[in-house]
Order: sequence, then structure tokens, then C-alpha cells
Amino acid sequence: CYMGSTIPPQCGDFVDRYLQNDSVPDLQQLLKDDNSSTQRAHVPGKDVFQLKGRIELPKSLMLEMNKDSYEWGFMGIFPDICYVWATLDTNIYLFNYEEYDNEFLSYTDLDQVIIAVALVKPKPNVFVEDVKHILVLATPVEIILLAVVYEEDGRISLLPSNLSIPSDNVNMLKIVGTKEGRIFLCGKDGNLYEVGYQSGDSWFRKKCWKTNHTQTFVSSCVPSFLKLAGEDPLIDIIYDEHRSLLYTLSANSSIQLFDLGEDGDQLIRAGGINNIRSACLRLWCDAKPDSSMFALKSIAVVGIAESSAIHLMGITASGIRLYFSTVPRRFRKKLADAAKNEKLFREISPSCLELVHIRTPPPKDENNRRNVLAEYSQIDTLSYSEGTCIITDTSQNDDELLLVCTAPVVTQSQYELKERVSFINIKAEFAWTIENLRPDDAKNRYCGNELATQHVVPAPEFLCLTQEGIHRIVKLRPVDELYALLGESQGQQTEELNKFFQFYKAEACAMCLVIICAHQQRSLLPLLKNSSFSSNVLQIEGSKSNEIARLAEAAFFDYGGDPNYKTETHIANATVGFHPTIDLSNKFHGISMYLSRILAPLWKNPAFEVGDAREFSLGKASKDKTTIPCVLRPFLSPVELVEVQ
Repeated sequence: CYMGSTIPPQCGDFVDRYLQNDSVPDLQQLLKDDNSSTQRAHVPGKDVFQLKGRIELPKSLMLEMNKDSYEWGFMGIFPDICYVWATLDTNIYLFNYEEYDNEFLSYTDLDQVIIAVALVKPKPNVFVEDVKHILVLATPVEIILLAVVYEEDGRISLLPSNLSIPSDNVNMLKIVGTKEGRIFLCGKDGNLYEVGYQSGDSWFRKKCWKTNHTQTFVSSCVPSFLKLAGEDPLIDIIYDEHRSLLYTLSANSSIQLFDLGEDGDQLIRAGGINNIRSACLRLWCDAKPDSSMFALKSIAVVGIAESSAIHLMGITASGIRLYFSTVPRRFRKKLADAAKNEKLFREISPSCLELVHIRTPPPKDENNRRNVLAEYSQIDTLSYSEGTCIITDTSQNDDELLLVCTAPVVTQSQYELKERVSFINIKAEFAWTIENLRPDDAKNRYCGNELATQHVVPAPEFLCLTQEGIHRIVKLRPVDELYALLGESQGQQTEELNKFFQFYKAEACAMCLVIICAHQQRSLLPLLKNSSFSSNVLQIEGSKSNEIARLAEAAFFDYGGDPNYKTETHIANATVGFHPTIDLSNKFHGISMYLSRILAPLWKNPAFEVGDAREFSLGKASKDKTTIPCVLRPFLSPVELVEVQ
């Protein structure tokens, strides 16, 4: 990090410049400077993705699943309520993976095979206040809504709601709910459906109904036996909560965009791409590509904190990543420069779906970059969040699953679209789903720069669900890597530790302060038991925390360097002048970075405001009840550091 060679006249200038350097360019700009070939970065430290163990499925549930009498089953995760679900023909089972006690909840009152499951938010003023979620079950015959009720001990129970609607013999392959309580379903017949409900029957509508949003009047008149040959089933549907958009993906890689309106109560088809292969060929650089490698397998939302101009990412069977925008090209730079302005996005309004960039998958062999596409052939599951991408490759062996995990590299000296890559092998045939336990934060102004947030934001954690159990995957932050390197060094200046400080420089000094402060707060725990911070207190536990904190303090001074005094010579009007300058040390920059990031939540907000009568009143920084706790959190509840095995 280079902050200039002179000391600004005011300390506040330092804070402004550090916070400005923490801002990451919009993904639109990073993709613009990218050459489509994934640049795999070699950063000193530990393997950035770590497999942190496995949660076994309840033994009694495994016995049920292994019975030969069942022919149809699915599995999935509800991260909002920390439950895993599994269907076996007409039955559904749920168990809490956080409070594992070998018990599970079951619902066995159906007489049809369950083919799709979703947990959605209820509409307001329809259910009692105790119902926080609705469990939607789809069978080939009907769609059923169950009320999810929370007991006093925190457990849940499933109660019939008397809300159901015939599915008209259409298999619903996936279900998604919106924050307003709307329920959308993608049908095997290629149509987008919506299930609506109300508290009771009315003159013009029953209390539960189904709407086909994509079927035209002409197609509705065609007999069903004539439609079978031309069906393009919808295999995926995702909801962008912050932009109020809906996307569908068909088996033939057709993507459709629907605008739900600013209030989420509309449904307007805003664009789509029916021939993804042709769109890819227009941007593809290599000659004579195999068009089959552009077959889309899954899609994911690009969060509003990561980009204002890029809105969707898709993964193909060969691992190629496709980036899409929902606004015309002439508006993208304006959106990117607006820095996550949701109001401006609504003023421009989504009106198209355009492929704007293609990225190849990371090479498994660095010496074989030319044949990287040949290394991937059966990419399936996708999880994407704030630049971190995890995909599954089932082309290895019949009983082995490969997780390809990528994460962006961020340094304050420059921002480039380079990635760190980890490959994790799991004993499983395939993955049912990969869920991110830390959803995107739309208000994160430093999205993509974990260096600026690692002192308060915990390490990202993912759950990979297979038939063998739930595998926990943690993405290490740089401070976690330093914590591990310090523990391994045993007080010596090892080669790995030297490379780490040479790469991160002042940032590494700031990480030392994070480790030191996290350790020092253990003495504050008795004072925090009755405070509002007590539920967030996460400490470095274990006997070695004292030693690593001491090593972090020593490394701060050993690697932080000293200021460098220089004299610059300049000539003006035939007069030779000498101007003394100071190159500040990494210790200074490190402690300044750490302090600036702590002050960031209130730095630009006034603490007091002066009224017309020269009366003082509380400003935004003082009125917002979340600002002061956010600033004090690094001192009162430091973020947990991940132990690396």
C-alpha cells in the first residue's frame, strides 16, 4: 500500500485515503479489463478453502433411506432455519443440523410422490403470527402448503393449512418464494407458474389458486399429447431479492428474465436469451469451439453489493462462467459508477438480458492451460456469492466428487480479476446442493475486499450436502492464514511467514492487530455477559491463543519496518532547494488501516447537526442504533479466527 511520501496536514486525510483505497471497483470494470482466461494467483499462505468436517445424517433416517421399498427421493438444505430435508416417495423428513441429536421430524400424510420442496415466507395477514415460514410440497397431482410453527424449545412442527391446488398433471421441478410471500414454480412443460392464496374464499377467487404466466392462448388450445415433442422443461428458477427480478433456466439453456416491479407485486417479461450458444460464440476468442460446452447447468445471482451493472452468472457443463446484465450497454457504466444505487437501477429499469463476458474455468494443471476445457466435462452444482464460486465435478470417479473452489485475490496496490483456487475431494457420487451460510450483504460497501472487513465479518462457510452427510467448507480469510502460519512458525521467521509479509506488507501488520485484539478481549467476557454484545462475542479459544497473540505482537514489530527519511532536491528559479520527506513504516500504515476500518461506519456521517436556531441535535451517526455497536464490535466482540488443521 503506497500512501505517498509526505505526512498530510490532518490525520483525517489518512482515514479518508485508507477508506478510499478499500473500495473495490465494480465487477463491470474488472470484467472489462479481463482477458477471459482465468488468472490463477499464487498467494503465500494456506490453502484458502478448508474441509472442516462432516455432519452425519441421523442413523434412524439413514435406515429409512436404505430401505428397498422407496424408489424416489430428494434432499436439500434450509439454511434459514438450519434444517436438512429429505423426501422418500410420499414422505418428507427434516432434522436440525446445528443441534444434532439424532432425531428428525416427519410428515407422512400425503399419498403422492413428492417431487419438489421449498421453504418460503408467508404472505402478511393470512397466517397467525407464530407462522414464520411455509413449506411448499409439489406432487404430480397437487401442490400443498404446510404451516411451519416454532415451538417454545426452538423446534418446529408442520401443520396442515388447508391450502392446496391441483397441479393439472404438471411436474413442478423447482419452487422459489419472494420476500413478499409470492410462490413461483417451474414446470416440466416449460411454463412458469405461480401459486397464490388468501385467508378465505371470495366471490371471484378461491382461497388458493394457480396461474400460468407463460402459456399463450394458442398453446393452451393445443392438446397435451401434441406438446410432448416440443417440451423444454424449466430446470432452475432463482430470485434476486434486492433487484426484484426472477430468472428461469430451461433444459436447452434458454434463460428468461421477469421483472417483479419495485414493490414485488408485478410480473413482466423483460428479456431473455433463447440461444445461449450463439450468444457465446459472438464473444468467444478461440477458433472452432465445441458448441456443446456452452450448455448451461445452473445460474446464480450476482449481488448488488458486488456489482450494479452485472446481475447474473451462469455455469456450463465444461466449467465456463457466463456473466449477464439486464440493462443495455449504454447504461452499464452509469450504473457501475453509481455505487450500488438501487433507485437508479429502478429508474433505468431492466429491459433485456445480455451476455457481457465469458471466463474459462481454473486449470487443474498449471502446465496445461491450453486444454483447460478438456479437464471439465460434468460440472453440476453451483454456489456463488461475492466472487466466491464453488462447483462440483463428477467426472473423476464413480465414488469421488471434486469441489472446485475459487475466490478473488484482493490487495490494496491493485485490483485485478485474479483468483485463488482450491480442489477438495469428497467421497460421494454427487452433491445435492451447496449452500452459503452467510448470505450476501447488500449494504457491504467493501464487497470483494475481505481485507477491509475481516476484523468484524466471520469467515465464509458453506455446506455441501451429499448422500454421505453434510460437509462443512470454510474459506479462510488472510487473517486466518496468518494465524495458522504464526502457530506453525513457533517463533521463527520461516520462509512461509516471510513470503506472507512480503506479499501483504502493511496489510499483514493490520492482521497482527486483529489477532492481538481478539485475544485481549477474553478478559472482557465477564463484563459483557449482560450486555447487548454478549451474543456476538467470538473468541480465540484454546491454550495456544496466548502464544499466537504474543507471536503476532512480535511479528508486528519485526516485519513492520522503520520510517525512511529522505531528502529530495528540486531546482526553481536557478535556486537549489532541499525538501525532507518521510516514507512511513508498515507498522504505521497497518495501525492506521485498522483504525480507519473500525471508524468506517460513522466516518462520513455527522454525529451532531445544527438547526436553524443554532440548536444541536443528534446526527445520523448518533441516531442509528446499529452504528455505534458496529464501531465498538472489534473491541467488544472480535471475530472468531479459524483453526487450520
